[in-house]
Amino acid sequence: SLRAFWDSLAEQDPALPAAVQSFIDALEPLGVYTELRASLNFKADLADRDRPVNFGYITRGGQFWPNPAAWSLPKPIWMPYFELLASLVGGHIIDEPGSKFVAVNGRSVPRIGQFLPQHQDVIVSAIEDMLRKLAAEEH
Repeated sequence: SLRAFWDSLAEQDPALPAAVQSFIDALEPLGVYTELRASLNFKADLADRDRPVNFGYITRGGQFWPNPAAWSLPKPIWMPYFELLASLVGGHIIDEPGSKFVAVNGRSVPRIGQFLPQHQDVIVSAIEDMLRKLAAEEH
């Protein structure tokens, strides 16, 4: 449930639920919505795609995985997003067959608290850029 998700984030850092909610609110005008499955996914429906684009997800444990973006988007679209995320946390990009993600400390996945709230605007802008590039591809 969403309540259990928020509770899990709050156990790690009491400020995380508010930071994530602020991020959700900032993405909403771009058409990005959340979907709670095993994790909280950030998605957008685009006219020319059968399935929503997934910009990443936050696990109940607080990890942020942007890797779904690499599953369905061209590399020139997702790679700048990954590069930005990696630069914000002093990480690097794992780009191997079947494994594309942002890593810190070798192969660990960054936590959402490393991004939010301090980097919210930069990440929202990066997602907006991806959406703009995808819209340009449609035409």
